[in-house]
Amino acid sequence: MIEIRLHGRGGQGVVLAARLIAEAAVSEGKYVQAFPEFGAERSGAPIAAHHVPYAATASISHWKDLMTKVRRGLSKSGPTFLHVLSPCTRGWRYEASQTIKVSKLAVETRVFPLYEVEDGVYRLTVPVTHPRPMEDYLSCQGRFAHLLQPENSGELDRLKKEVELNYNRLEKLSQLTPQLPAIQG
Repeated sequence: MIEIRLHGRGGQGVVLAARLIAEAAVSEGKYVQAFPEFGAERSGAPIAAHHVPYAATASISHWKDLMTKVRRGLSKSGPTFLHVLSPCTRGWRYEASQTIKVSKLAVETRVFPLYEVEDGVYRLTVPVTHPRPMEDYLSCQGRFAHLLQPENSGELDRLKKEVELNYNRLEKLSQLTPQLPAIQG
């Protein structure tokens, strides 16, 4: 057995590299175990799994939600986690004047859902009932220009499905966990 692990912090091509390695192995008749891509890592799942009193995602485009989550996190005793989306003009390749727009589109397309996990209970804090097309988010950033090319339509469709699966998972967790007893850390 050969194990290959890739780690990155975004914009480094780790997801694409992992996918290419897996596809090459499959084409050689090898068995490949699925790799987690983005979703679990970015959604704070590993943090929430450790039963911290508070974990959440936030975006600079939704500042009231961000401030509420900062206050909640600070009010807890013990470790808390807040993953804040703050786009990078240089790495993401967009004009600085578009920072809030890019942040807002990440939320409105469900690419970066805003939610919190408080004492084990999930809650979507900014539900997106009518998401904008993912292309709106991708097209304003140079780093995703390749995904909008016709030859990459399959990859774009796969990403759309992945984003929807992640959002649907969070919706279900938000519906189910309030019925469970709170986890006391």
